[in-house]
Amino acid sequence: MFCFGGLVRDERISRCALPKGSFNGGNSDYVRSAGSSAVYLGRFDEALQLGHRAVDLDPLNAQGWEQLGEIEFFNGQLDKAAPDCKKAVELDPDVASGHFFLIQIFILQGRSQDILPEIERVRSDSLRGVLYPIAYNALGRKKESDAALRELIAKLKTTFGLCDLTHLSMRVGLYLHPLVRAVVDVKSR
Repeated sequence: MFCFGGLVRDERISRCALPKGSFNGGNSDYVRSAGSSAVYLGRFDEALQLGHRAVDLDPLNAQGWEQLGEIEFFNGQLDKAAPDCKKAVELDPDVASGHFFLIQIFILQGRSQDILPEIERVRSDSLRGVLYPIAYNALGRKKESDAALRELIAKLKTTFGLCDLTHLSMRVGLYLHPLVRAVVDVKSR
């Protein structure tokens, strides 16, 4: 039994088979990996503990803060997830999923005034292109949402563009899956 890419190869265990005491040794990457395994196994309480442990071990690791925020997001702890995702993007503005989860949190919390300013902080053109249609739709600005989606689709005329969007979708979660499917449907016509 071992951990590969965050997945536990034997689902009867709840943690990666890391050397005994490795959680106490100070390697936040191992702890984050075990946290990912706990998430995949649906053990969110354990994942949350491991997420906290990872940021305690390395408070300057943006990926650790993003993962903790993501776990809290999926546990419905939006008030805790928002500052953790914010900390992640402050430490590393290129943590795409940190921005994505912040936008989702702002939408769910009705913090419409924070949505567009957060998108402006995103350095990735492809992520901004995906976030604008979602944000405008959440803000009730259908015409702008439709226009932003058309612009995104126009930029994805190439197979490379579609692959870029698909890769981005996998990085920030399944929320984008319907958008990717819509782009594929448009391209196949």
